[in-house]
Amino acid sequence: SGGELDMVIGRVVERHDSSLLRFERLADEPVSVIVRPGHPLLSDPHLTLEKLQRAQWVIPPVGSVLRQPFDQMFRHAALDAPEVSVESASLLFITNMLQESDFIAVVASDIARYYSKHGMVAILPIKLPCEMEAFGLILRKDRLLSPAASKVLKAVKAMAASMYGVTFKPEEQRSTRNT
Repeated sequence: SGGELDMVIGRVVERHDSSLLRFERLADEPVSVIVRPGHPLLSDPHLTLEKLQRAQWVIPPVGSVLRQPFDQMFRHAALDAPEVSVESASLLFITNMLQESDFIAVVASDIARYYSKHGMVAILPIKLPCEMEAFGLILRKDRLLSPAASKVLKAVKAMAASMYGVTFKPEEQRSTRNT
């Protein structure tokens, strides 16, 4: 808000004034349910949200980007939120908690795949009706980018195009000109 940043990769949250911001979507962020390797739910061929609702969860804290979609997922299915739960956003705490118990947790799918690849967690084979808000490029509408910032923006967009398949509108001239 003090004008120190040229651009941010993130989310625009409702509680901030976004009238001076321009948002360009990079990707949606699906979520996965993770458990410890060998967890009993991994052998259940008919996982449902109702079965998961009865499990013990490590859930995102109130105010985090995943908590509202997590709570809404159960409300939309006419289910109560899980009763026994621990709140944490710390991946270290979550993975330790899962490894020591039968708790389950929900995290961004990219994170789940990374930890699963390293054998720290397993991903439950269920597609949740839950997704975090898209993240993207956040730029100011009221200020032109410097030539250096414009080059960084171009590089970020090229990387996003290759990673997420995003296409961007042709860029208007937004950098300041050296006179």
